[in-house]
Amino acid sequence: MSTSVKPVRQVRPVIDAYSYPPEVIASLRPIPVELWFRDLGESRLGRLVLRHALPEEYGEVGDVLEAAFTTGCWSTPEYIAGLHAIDARARTSNVWVVADDEGVLAAVLTPQPRYLDGPFTFNILGVGPRGRGLGLGRLLTDHAVNLARALGIDSIEIHSGPQMTAAHKVYVDYGFVRRIEQETVVVDGHQRLRSFSFRVPDPVADPPQIEHADPPAGDSPFPPPGDPVSITALRPAGAQDAGHFHAAAPRRPGPAELPDRRLRLVAPASSPRGWGAVLGARIAAPDWVTAEWSQEVSSPVLLDTEGLLVSDDWSWIARSLATASGSPIYPAALREEIDALEQVIDAELIGALEEVVFSTEQAVRDAVARLLFARLGLLDLRLADHRYLLGEELATADLTLFGVLLGWDLRYRAHLGWGAASLVEYPNLWTWARRLAAEVLSAEDRVAAGLEAGPDGSFAEPWGPALPVEGIDDIRVAWREPVE
Repeated sequence: MSTSVKPVRQVRPVIDAYSYPPEVIASLRPIPVELWFRDLGESRLGRLVLRHALPEEYGEVGDVLEAAFTTGCWSTPEYIAGLHAIDARARTSNVWVVADDEGVLAAVLTPQPRYLDGPFTFNILGVGPRGRGLGLGRLLTDHAVNLARALGIDSIEIHSGPQMTAAHKVYVDYGFVRRIEQETVVVDGHQRLRSFSFRVPDPVADPPQIEHADPPAGDSPFPPPGDPVSITALRPAGAQDAGHFHAAAPRRPGPAELPDRRLRLVAPASSPRGWGAVLGARIAAPDWVTAEWSQEVSSPVLLDTEGLLVSDDWSWIARSLATASGSPIYPAALREEIDALEQVIDAELIGALEEVVFSTEQAVRDAVARLLFARLGLLDLRLADHRYLLGEELATADLTLFGVLLGWDLRYRAHLGWGAASLVEYPNLWTWARRLAAEVLSAEDRVAAGLEAGPDGSFAEPWGPALPVEGIDDIRVAWREPVE
């Protein structure tokens, strides 16, 4: 009688923190080394360690997480697929595991310090069936708290699916507080995520001090820190009021009398306010208005042939030109609805985006961010059964919204704090935006937007390098992929 023998799992052993490959070490700085690797001692399963996962273990981590989220619980197919995207998540997250000699027992992901801005967080904390009953859920929660404290962050915010009741109990018992007012996120399966926050206590028990060998001689494993990108020069004219940033009102608000001669529209490609005006002018009045990109202005300006200001009311420019030329992008029958929708986009997307980025009070930024993401969700729902925002025909409101979304991942998201949603996470908006890009953007526009390289081979990055997008190898290439 023959018996099958389970093959021995072969994984490169981790002796201590300095045994990690260079890419893992680079992702850990400036976390104190004593938190990189922790010997937990003996358990009923043998010796346990808490450490960073090795890249060759990411597949196993996904398997353990799937087992954790489907044993005694349920998850949607979309969520399960995301649990296996550890390689993509590891581009911006640290992947922590508890393991024994046989393999991974539990895992949690935390943001890499270089991508942190605002409260700390952790996600997809899961304990596989083999590791249950050892308190590993609380242990990994404690590890996340220790990381936040070591980085000088005094608050943690997390989200959890409504069906994860066992995890909710762990969090509440630990001291997390439910934040119903923050629960604006709806994900696959129509789940409204639960939100919890935790104030990191001070003082708290110090984490165990682990002895490590000195790092090997030679080049330092830590890359030099990069200078943070300053976007002060990109802030539009405006003022702070009780911590809120408000853009200045136009000097020449519409409606205004349009001169009966050629006009020149100048707009900054770095601003979401410029794109709707420029694209609207090109579509509505290509023989009447010359549109150009320039960083010499902070907001679109419409000038006459003598260089005198006709209007700097960016939201009015495209509509006024469409009215004067009789363009179908601002039809008389829909003008009231278009105006109302553009006011929402102006206040709750562009205005909110500016408040989140440029306001001085973090509480203000957090509150406005919830409005911003809630509005994106509503617009995504609106496009579920429409080709354009108001039906089957392009309108100026589409161009206004497109101007915001075109720069979302390439520019703004990196300044919205850790965990800010990618445009890719709103499937209807993502499909609509790529279709519109193919319809309205010229080669010059693609270079100005940073979608394609300029003549010197570099990409326009006025807001700094874009954050990686989970599941997307190159967001610029993804923008150019055909849409069915």
